[in-house]
Amino acid sequence: MNENEKKTEAEADHIEKVRRRAYAIWMDEGQVHGRDHEHWHQAESEITAETGAPTEAKPVESGEADTRRIPEPEVPEPEKSPKAPIGSGKITETPLRTGP
Repeated sequence: MNENEKKTEAEADHIEKVRRRAYAIWMDEGQVHGRDHEHWHQAESEITAETGAPTEAKPVESGEADTRRIPEPEVPEPEKSPKAPIGSGKITETPLRTGP
């Protein structure tokens, strides 16, 4: 067995451990869908802490699920426009209807 085969086997073993742990986390949290990335990240952190094996970022091949966590972009809060006091005489964007 050459060096690449050993590395590939170790990588596959690590991924399987993470997959099983992520599934257990999902089950423990009530099987809530849509949090798979969080569960995977938590499981990967726990397995890495147990084994002491550092995880390497590797490119995702086509057809393979991307398990890397992508940070959410920071979106600035929209500025709030000041509201005109009632009866100020200012024209609103939508005219008020007074008749039929």
